[in-house]
Amino acid sequence: MAHAAVVSLQQKLHEMLVDENFWFVMLDKNFRFLREVVSFWHAFLEDSLSKRNAPEAVEHFESLVKYLGTQLLDRINLYELEKRSPDFNPLNSKVFPDYIVTAASDSIKEYLMKVMNGPNDIDALTTWNTVESDSECTPHLQDTVLDLDNDLLTIKSWLIGPPSKLDVVSIIGMGGIGKTTLARQVYDDIYMEHHFYIRAWITVSQMHQRREMLLGILRCFSLVNDNTYRKSTEQLAEQVYRSLKGRRYLIAMDDVWDTNAWDDMKRSFPDDKNGSRVILTSRLANVGMYASSGSLPHYMRC
Repeated sequence: MAHAAVVSLQQKLHEMLVDENFWFVMLDKNFRFLREVVSFWHAFLEDSLSKRNAPEAVEHFESLVKYLGTQLLDRINLYELEKRSPDFNPLNSKVFPDYIVTAASDSIKEYLMKVMNGPNDIDALTTWNTVESDSECTPHLQDTVLDLDNDLLTIKSWLIGPPSKLDVVSIIGMGGIGKTTLARQVYDDIYMEHHFYIRAWITVSQMHQRREMLLGILRCFSLVNDNTYRKSTEQLAEQVYRSLKGRRYLIAMDDVWDTNAWDDMKRSFPDDKNGSRVILTSRLANVGMYASSGSLPHYMRC
């Protein structure tokens, strides 16, 4: 049955997404796009397809979905075997080849063309634009990774790939170029929510204060109460450290203007060699270089 095949496929895709051994799949635009396609299939099958105005189109669509779902599951099994090869390179390998993506996308286009013959069927398009997966919101198709630029993919790959030691990813560029937007897109990405156990975002600015930055992080963790404000700055720094210790975390420091801001905070960021990361945005290349310990920052271009 088509529904069972789609449910099984949807579960398998989600398992790969949250599996640390498959950190690289979120860089595969075909994988991300197909998650949306499968969510669309699932939404339509759940929404009583037989009640629509084109039963022949519905029957054909169900048969096609069942066939494609089986093909996709077979491809995943094959990919898992390929991954065991010593020559396997995740960054140069696709979970799903282009021809499968095209077939899956065409299945939806074909169905919509057959059933959307009047205003009574406009809800079919609405379903496509608002579909959600079982456990998380999926972005609208027009906003998905099909149009993600190289900046976004580069930052994501740095955050989830090696090394295991604590690493700082600096985003450098002139004011208004989109540094904060880029960092926020990465920070809010659903995969980052799965990959990092705990996350915090603070805006630093030119007139930064160590105490306020520490409180900002603790607020993200919902650890601030009346007693918190009575603590000294050093006590707050210790509390942040203990909150992060032993956990894979992601801290975003937006709009950093000088190296002192990093010096004020770095001692509160433990390095447990578990892949924790800090995103730092700045207009100044020397700030990014300093915080990144010599690693090249990511420069945004106009």
